[in-house]
Amino acid sequence: MHQKQEEEMNKKSITDIDYTARDYKVQKTKNTIRRQLAYILLLLIIFTFFAVIYVQSQQLKEQSQQLEKYNAKYQAEIKRNRKRISDKNYKSFLSRLRQARREAKLTLEDVANKLNQPQSYVSQCESGERVVDVIDLYSFARIYNKPLNYFIEVKKSPLSDNQKKER
Repeated sequence: MHQKQEEEMNKKSITDIDYTARDYKVQKTKNTIRRQLAYILLLLIIFTFFAVIYVQSQQLKEQSQQLEKYNAKYQAEIKRNRKRISDKNYKSFLSRLRQARREAKLTLEDVANKLNQPQSYVSQCESGERVVDVIDLYSFARIYNKPLNYFIEVKKSPLSDNQKKER
């Protein structure tokens, strides 16, 4: 009987060793799989990070191109305005525009409030940075209580002299 117990115990210990060995292999396999999954997850995170950076760089590139186009248009407009501002007649017009505001005893801010525009709008119109069109001129004339021809110096042209001779 003693020998049978010993054999059973040997079988149990062999079985236990087998289970322990199997458990170790399973655990090792699980750990390997976990490391591989962690590695894959890390690669996915890195890929996502670079994908986001790439998309943002493309957006910035697109915005930069749009800004360059806008800047080119803006520079061309400035160039046209400089030519216009250097013109004696336009300088005279701008001077009359400022003079009319001063005669009306209004500040830039007062005029801006009446036009529902920022103060910089009026300042840019008076300095020539912004082109004053007919609609704007009419608004200024109304606010300053001046006729439209106040702002424009009209000189007699040879054409008007010829028309007088024909009559």
